[in-house]
Order: sequence, then structure tokens, then C-alpha cells
Amino acid sequence: MRKRTSWIWLVAMLMVMVFATVCIAAPAQQLVSAKSAFTKAGATVTYSKGVMTIKKGNDTIVITAKGIQKNGKPVKAQVKAAKNDFLIPGTLVAQLLPAAPAQPAVPATPAQPAKPSVQPAQPAQPAQPAQPAAPGGLTGDKAQAYNMLINCKYSGKCEGNIEAKLTNVIVIGEANPKLAITCSGSTVKATSDNIPLFVGGNFKDKSMPKVPFIELADGKDADILAFLKNADDVAIEGDVIIVKKAQPPDSILALLNAILPGKVTYKANDNVLSCKITVSGGKVTAVEDMLLKGVAHGTNDMPSVVTGSFKY
Repeated sequence: MRKRTSWIWLVAMLMVMVFATVCIAAPAQQLVSAKSAFTKAGATVTYSKGVMTIKKGNDTIVITAKGIQKNGKPVKAQVKAAKNDFLIPGTLVAQLLPAAPAQPAVPATPAQPAKPSVQPAQPAQPAQPAQPAAPGGLTGDKAQAYNMLINCKYSGKCEGNIEAKLTNVIVIGEANPKLAITCSGSTVKATSDNIPLFVGGNFKDKSMPKVPFIELADGKDADILAFLKNADDVAIEGDVIIVKKAQPPDSILALLNAILPGKVTYKANDNVLSCKITVSGGKVTAVEDMLLKGVAHGTNDMPSVVTGSFKY
């Protein structure tokens, strides 16, 4: 009997030890304020007449002294009423409102390669062709025309024609003399037509003072410079020099003044000359489209237009 009592006592002691161990290993769950815990979790918490309502996102949690519901479904957990609050296990908030999954990190935008601080060198611009040079301040086409003409040599022969129209001529009103010219070396002969008798009439093979445009045809430096410089405009088209509104050279004035000597006088300052001069093979080969407009002087001033062309 005594042995049996001892055995019972031993079993009882073992049970007490096991219970104590379990109690130590599983301590009581800590209770926390539901209002504070859910508020810290980012939920909206309201309390009215013993009912606490918690809302966050699409979740609604209701707590009363009888228990807890989440979205209408009961939740098994310890609840203890407090003043305008409830005490619940501290781990319950994390269970009812799990944290949102962490957003994946946005990959960093790759750094743009630094722009070179030194810009690449721009290709060199092709050098502009040098402008032709000439004395007397001539530039551009005037300078080019000068360089073409000073290198010319007179071919030794020339043929040409001149037609003049003078208005306001005394007595007859208008005169239209014509002249055919031939040159051999420095000898110049002219034959006229349509010259009224009262001013001398026609003539044949009359000696003239100068070869027409001899200054240009024989490369006379100072005369060419003066002729181009006073022109309103000079243009180059291949081998052709186009001159607009220049003073006529002395050789043309001498030729016109010899047609009606003592009766009609042409002066450089009262006339302007336009023409086309062709240069080929180091020679002036033609002066064409000659147009001389101005005034001839006699007993009265006579408006005059002279046209003509010459081949060398």
C-alpha cells in the first residue's frame, strides 16, 4: 500500500512539472489597444456605443465585446472591453491588415553619356577665289575687263558702219548720215551717205583721224582705265565685256566730229556710250551693239543717237 502511494505521488509531481514547463514555454499573449494599433497601421478607426469600426482599403473590421468580424466573417481572437476601446492581441493587427507587398524598386535611369566639352572642329570653308585686282580702284567685273583689255594688240585692220540720227537740225529738222569705215594699219577711210548738201554732202574714201576704239583694241592703259571707271555698269559674259553708259573714247568722238566738220560737234560730257566688246586670242575682235546717246552741238543743240558695229 505504501509503495502504491509513493507511485501516485511521483506521477503527480511529474504532471506538475510538465504543466509548469508548458506555461513557461508559452507565455500569455500581450494585449494592446485596438484603437492605437489599427491607427498606427494606417486604418481609419471609429467607436460608437460599444462598436469599433476599422476601415482600410477594401477591408472593414468590426470589434465588439462579443468578438471580431472582418468583412462579415468572424475572427477567432481574444477581446477585452476598455473605455471607448478594446484590448486585443498585439499580433492580431498584422493578421487582419497584412502589410502591402513591397513595390519593386524602379531601376535607375542609366546616366546619359556626357557630351564632349569640345565640339568637333567644323570643316574649313573653301577659300574664296581672289578678286581680280586693277588700278584706279576697279573691282569685280570692271577689274576683270581691264585685265582683258590691257593685254590686247590691234590686229591692224578694221571694218565698220555708223548710222546717226540728229533731230532739231537747223533748216531741215532731221539728219540721218551713214558711214562705212575701213582701216588698214593706222589709215582710216570713210564713205558717207545721206548727208545733206547744205552741210557738205556725201564723200568717198575720206581720211578719218583715228581707228575706231583704237584705245581698247591696242590696250591703251590709261584710256581703258578711264573708260571702264566712268561706266555705270560693266559685266563679263565669257569673252564678251558688256559696258553700259560710259563716256565715249576720243577715237569715236574724233570720227563723229569729222563727218560734218565745222557744222556739228560732239563732246564727251554730253554723250554716253553702251556697247559689247569681244576679246579672243589676245585681240579685240569686235565692238558691237554700239549705242551713243546725247547731244550734238552746232548753231543749236541737236539731240543725237548713233549706232554701229566694228570688226577687227
